[in-house]
Amino acid sequence: MSSVMAMSEPRLNWDISSKNGLKTFFSRENYKDHSMAPSLKELCILSSRRMGENLNASASSVENEPAVSAATQAKEKVKTAVGMVLLPKPRVPYPRFSRFSQREQRTYVDLLVKYSKIPANSKAVGINKNDYLQYLDMKKHVNEEVTEFLKFLQNSAKKCAQDYNMLSDDARLFTETSGDIFGHPK
Repeated sequence: MSSVMAMSEPRLNWDISSKNGLKTFFSRENYKDHSMAPSLKELCILSSRRMGENLNASASSVENEPAVSAATQAKEKVKTAVGMVLLPKPRVPYPRFSRFSQREQRTYVDLLVKYSKIPANSKAVGINKNDYLQYLDMKKHVNEEVTEFLKFLQNSAKKCAQDYNMLSDDARLFTETSGDIFGHPK
């Protein structure tokens, strides 16, 4: 009886012909409709906008232009609501960005890992002199940037002293005990 039932059931066909080109599932239009990436128009608006401009003005200019479909309108509203949030301006301006590019920072970290265990005045055998000299030069510049940034942090803490009034009791207790342990900054 089981052989009779097996004959009446349709057989599975694992050789399915591809439908590529006949009915495209993932087309360029589908990509544009469902992509989270900003469109070229939005990128132009973001790049031409100055840092402190109002976000609502640029978002409304994008929304007021005629859209192709309701899906693209919904997508633009979501992007303007979610993706364009700026941090507040710092009350104390940053001194400057690092002089090192991202690639140079990565190089410095690699050299730091490689040469951090070697004392500065030792003559270790088997080290690359050019890399080691580059490491020492970069280390000097990084130390200068660190001291400059620490001065910035100290000055901003002094100028924004009222922010420390909002500390919780536990945080206040920690700062008092750590101040006694580490000493006060000069």
